[in-house]
Amino acid sequence: GTLEASPGHVWTAEHVYPPAAEDYRQLRRRLGLEERPRLVLVSGSGRLPRDHPGLRQGALVLTTERGRARLGGAPGLELEPLAEVGELGAELIVSRLRALGHGRILTEGGPHLMGQLLAAGLLEQLFLTVSPVLEGSGPEGPRSGLVAGVDLAPAGSWLELLAARRHGSHLFLHYRRRVGAAGTDGEAGPTSGPGYDRKL
Repeated sequence: GTLEASPGHVWTAEHVYPPAAEDYRQLRRRLGLEERPRLVLVSGSGRLPRDHPGLRQGALVLTTERGRARLGGAPGLELEPLAEVGELGAELIVSRLRALGHGRILTEGGPHLMGQLLAAGLLEQLFLTVSPVLEGSGPEGPRSGLVAGVDLAPAGSWLELLAARRHGSHLFLHYRRRVGAAGTDGEAGPTSGPGYDRKL
């Protein structure tokens, strides 16, 4: 769903802000990181728009055996089935990425994946953009919010504000997830949200 809703995106800092492309490249070199972050897609069904620019540049697809059969032969894609069929859980996804050597994971997945990450205690930080646009809901039903598929009430998932930036009427908020009275858990879990350009 995220891929289809972003038909021209390739999920790199250079794509989001081209004027700083060379600065991003130099920063990644100084940090000893690869030239491009690895794009990983999660799709249990394997129903992906193959002409999407993010796929054309190569990606790892975490999927099911059924999804691999559907995507078989797609050029540039590395396919890794994590289950036979069904939904891929957040814990399974994160553990596999850790096993592949990924120490920092940025997710821009949808509300159901966000809900799974929160429920499993795997979300460490959140980058949230507040846009000055009111949309509402039509007769087809409510739009999905930030989190879906899991009820976090009554305690909720508390966040600590680390930074707030403004550009025009947009707000860019950086939070850290709080765990009880002790604060954060210190684990390098996945992070999420747009404007994520300080941890490349």
